[in-house]
Amino acid sequence: MQNNAITSQQLEDIKASIKYTDLYYVDYSDELSNEHIQEVIDTGYLDSVDFYDLYDTYETTENIKENIQNEFDFSDDFMEQNEQEILDAIYETCSNDPVPQLLNHSSGTNWTLIMHSAWEGVRSGWVNSQGGYVYNEGLRQIVDILNLDPASFKKALEDAGYETIWEFPSKTERIDNEFVKYSDFVEELENTTSECNFLTFLVKIDPIDFYWEKKSIVKIPAGNLVWLFDYTQGGGSVFWCELLRDFTVDLSKNHGDSVYDKWSLAVDWQGDGYSIDSVYGMTSQAFGDTIEVL
Repeated sequence: MQNNAITSQQLEDIKASIKYTDLYYVDYSDELSNEHIQEVIDTGYLDSVDFYDLYDTYETTENIKENIQNEFDFSDDFMEQNEQEILDAIYETCSNDPVPQLLNHSSGTNWTLIMHSAWEGVRSGWVNSQGGYVYNEGLRQIVDILNLDPASFKKALEDAGYETIWEFPSKTERIDNEFVKYSDFVEELENTTSECNFLTFLVKIDPIDFYWEKKSIVKIPAGNLVWLFDYTQGGGSVFWCELLRDFTVDLSKNHGDSVYDKWSLAVDWQGDGYSIDSVYGMTSQAFGDTIEVL
């Protein structure tokens, strides 16, 4: 076979001549599963799916190659000898990644930001009320995360008729900078029914914001709801705490000293436990506005 190696100028001319197109055809009804969206959120990529098996690009690339051969009057031998270089030029010029379209089809999914704890959550309102509320362990972590003044929280508990024991220190710098109202949080606590309640923020996300780069800092807009929920038992509270201001968190950093004091951004689906929707039948509107990825 005659040596007809393609030149760099010919490759540039080919790229300039190719009309941009998607090599994959993604139907409007195609979308990613919850597990695959979670993979994108956690890693920034989607490596667990072989899209070459799901979407066939052969016909599209063959049509483009035929157009190139006709436009530049290349021989069959030339096309065969330089097939890989021409394919590389096609892949560089056209979109051969269906994930962005699939993520866009999956946007607006209901998600939760969960505060995990070494203390395994807050016990029920009834249990806490029997011996008196204490500012320690898991409850202390939640009070601190919500930037509540412990002394003001103690007063709100006592005003609602609950006993408090031990110290609730005054942290006046938090006053007027709280994330929720004291009365709403007390109501949330007293209406919990199960024994392992985690602080949970309801959010919507746009999954495309997390693609191609692992991102960890998110901002939940004021007005979204935050409450206590037990994913193991499927119990929760009245779901009435509204964020008074934007809440920003770095998902990559622990909020406490333990390796278990971490955050997770997870789709609201049942998995091994209960989802909020399966327990409460919440509408999409209840999950509030879309978070901002910083």
